[in-house]
Amino acid sequence: MISGEFATESNRRSTMADFAAAGAKYLVLSNQFISDIMRDHKIAGTLNSEMRDCGLEFMDAHSPFGGILDLNCPDPVFRPQMILRHKLAIQICAEM
Repeated sequence: MISGEFATESNRRSTMADFAAAGAKYLVLSNQFISDIMRDHKIAGTLNSEMRDCGLEFMDAHSPFGGILDLNCPDPVFRPQMILRHKLAIQICAEM
């Protein structure tokens, strides 16, 4: 499901609660969260619910990046896939 340090619900909720306790209102929808949502659409609802429970919202987002995902991808063979991924990322952000 969600990878890295936020792989478990308890880790995510604890981190979100820490941010909220410190006065944060907004978090960034990270590239990792977007990639995870691309792999499993149900993650979007989980994240929204966890954020809402902590009184947080996503304000900004980071675009997909790295290798063939960068907007300045030099290889024309990979550009159509890169463009599709960015369009999907924008759609995910709009829904979040």
